[in-house]
Amino acid sequence: MTLMLASAALGHVSPITVNSNWGADFNASPVTSSARQLTVPAGNPGTIKFTSVAQDGASFQYSKNGGAYSNVTEGGTVSVATTDTITFQHTGSSATGSSVTVVDNTTLTTIGTWTGTVL
Repeated sequence: MTLMLASAALGHVSPITVNSNWGADFNASPVTSSARQLTVPAGNPGTIKFTSVAQDGASFQYSKNGGAYSNVTEGGTVSVATTDTITFQHTGSSATGSSVTVVDNTTLTTIGTWTGTVL
């Protein structure tokens, strides 16, 4: 009974959203995305997860709220709150790139994607 109630409660949690998808950026190294602002609805614990991570032998990192960069890893999670921002950065030689799908870890809803490629 408790499990059924917990599942029902999770079904009513709204997903985290982003003000605009990170999209794709092509530039000289390092390639950096625009900072995108997240909105965490009431009742959502506010954890994002990195999935479908692809890295072409270079540095692939994210920054929360303009802070220090940390590595993007498959299944990695980050706690976020409303108005927090996330920026991605790929560093590498010509014709390398990285990509990621960002998912709400509670609702498993895709929030957005980013692909960065060095020209």
